[in-house]
Parts: sequence; C-alpha cells; structure tokens
Amino acid sequence: TISRDHSARLYRRANWEGDFSCTGTIRLLGEVTACCWLTPEIFVLAARDDHHLLYYDVAGGSDGGPKERQKVNLNVVGDSVVSFAVLSLAASPNGKMVAACTDK
Repeated sequence: TISRDHSARLYRRANWEGDFSCTGTIRLLGEVTACCWLTPEIFVLAARDDHHLLYYDVAGGSDGGPKERQKVNLNVVGDSVVSFAVLSLAASPNGKMVAACTDK
C-alpha cells in the first residue's frame, strides 16, 4: 500500500487463505504518489517533491524487508529540480520500461 503519510508498506500472507502481515515499511520524505510492480520481486515508487523513481527489491534489507535497488533521475539534464509530481506509474508487459503520468 502507498499513503499520504510518506510511507509504502508491503504485505504478504503465508498461504492463499491466511491473514496478511506487514513484511516491511519504506518511509520517504514526501507523499508516496505512485507504485508499480516490474516483476514479482521488484517494484518502483514515486514520491511528491522527489526527482527520482525509486526501485526496490521485495527482500534483502537488513531487517529482511525491502531493499533499495536504484534511484533514477526523472530530469533529462540530471539536475535536482522538482517541477512536477508523478501521479501514476505503469510497467511495460516485459517490465523493462516504466511510463509515468505527471501533473504537468
């Protein structure tokens, strides 16, 4: 789940019928505005007031939860200006490309 409280939380269940349990929480500086899954193990987040797309592995963090994989600058010239917010993300069928819908 993603939230206005600047966090993204991952949940899973032990089997198809059991209760969900939180397996990790990611806290960002801004409101988490979008998330998409590239594979069952890799997801991408976008946050308000951040000029990066943030790629994560589901597991591998020091607490067993998500681990940051890479940051990708959204600005073509590589600067840190934030002039738009990502409102939605969508992965291509093969998971190799991500489309971002913005407010500008």
